[in-house]
Amino acid sequence: MVTVTIIPFNAQGDAVGCMPQTFTIVSSVPTVPSSCAALNNPTDGAVDVAVNLSSISWDAVADATGYRVSVVGSSSTANNITAQNITGTTHPFANVFDNGETVTVTIIPFNAQGDAVGCMPQTFTIVSAVPTVPSSCGNLNSPASGAVDVAVDLPNMEWDAVAGATGYRVSVSGSSSTANNIADQNITATTFPFANNFDNGETVTVTIIPFNAQGDAVGCMPQTFTIVSSVPTVPSSCAALTNPLNEANNVAVTSTINWSTVADADGYRLRVGTSPGGNDILADEDVGLLTSYMLLDELPENTTIYILITPYNAQGDAAGCTEQRFTTEALVDEEQESLYGFSPDGDGINEYWEIVGIENYPDNTVTIFNRWGDAVFEIEGYDNNVNVFRGTANRLTKLGAGRLPEGTYFFDIQISGEHNLKKLRGFLVLKR
Repeated sequence: MVTVTIIPFNAQGDAVGCMPQTFTIVSSVPTVPSSCAALNNPTDGAVDVAVNLSSISWDAVADATGYRVSVVGSSSTANNITAQNITGTTHPFANVFDNGETVTVTIIPFNAQGDAVGCMPQTFTIVSAVPTVPSSCGNLNSPASGAVDVAVDLPNMEWDAVAGATGYRVSVSGSSSTANNIADQNITATTFPFANNFDNGETVTVTIIPFNAQGDAVGCMPQTFTIVSSVPTVPSSCAALTNPLNEANNVAVTSTINWSTVADADGYRLRVGTSPGGNDILADEDVGLLTSYMLLDELPENTTIYILITPYNAQGDAAGCTEQRFTTEALVDEEQESLYGFSPDGDGINEYWEIVGIENYPDNTVTIFNRWGDAVFEIEGYDNNVNVFRGTANRLTKLGAGRLPEGTYFFDIQISGEHNLKKLRGFLVLKR
């Protein structure tokens, strides 16, 4: 520091109060940068750097006009450089590094006077997250799994997003309706719309399996919800013949009519006729919740039988149910068939049911049913002698079957092997 005092004067004397003034001497001789550059992205010692690191950057250093940069990978070499002069404070990488390798960077600031001294290498470690399949399953949230009050007109379902999933394999199965069913459909969102209504009371099963390029999540279990309509409705579908089938041919004249169960039905009305719309065999019989009906009389042979099954409940009848039909068998040569009536009244005549020719087939089983389809008599080795049906039950005796009343009964004969009997099923009349 240089101190200067300047006092003006003239013939009258010196100026008064003049204070000292100072200035500091600074050498104009340039010097090398006085410090080294520190990495700031990634930082020195970082251990979680991505394999696709796009660039490195460092702090600027005063007096530096550039930086001599070296990069060395411990396993990859595509990004290596040696003492490359860079004027900025960043360097890009055109290639990815290897997972797990250590990268060493040396940054030496410089100017016209020379390089900074003592600059040490800095390092960072490459760690790539190993791709895996999704670790959890998609949980229904609308409706929730186990919900029991879901509307029949449910517009869609939704589920929780799963980390790592790029999509979801979704299956939907209704216990009675099928219009909304899907199987392993790939969906990228977390919602799925339903285009159709469900059936009231049915259970819907949903399976949601998150997936990505590595595979599917494991252990994803089916989830369910139950449809409950808040508005009572008539049965939403009609019953289908199951035995005989609709349009069946050569159906036995003693057939029992069976049909499928309809959800929401409180019962069924059955109409049977020999012409479209006819009811000459059965006129709108209410059979309750039965799905099977045995006609009292044999059906006419070689005839098309028309059947209308109408499910109903307290709200009304199912709409749009149409007739179904089948054609009965054509019987021939009935002269040798079994007699279908007997009268066990003690007069010694026609005291048991004679099955013509049954003695030729001792490996047989004969079963007798009442009009409600209950087996009241069954015997093996029917022989028209000792083992015969005399109008007395040997089944359901604890329920009061015992001595059977007059009426129409139905029979079923099982024969092992070939036979010449004309009829194995039919009805017989018991008279007292």
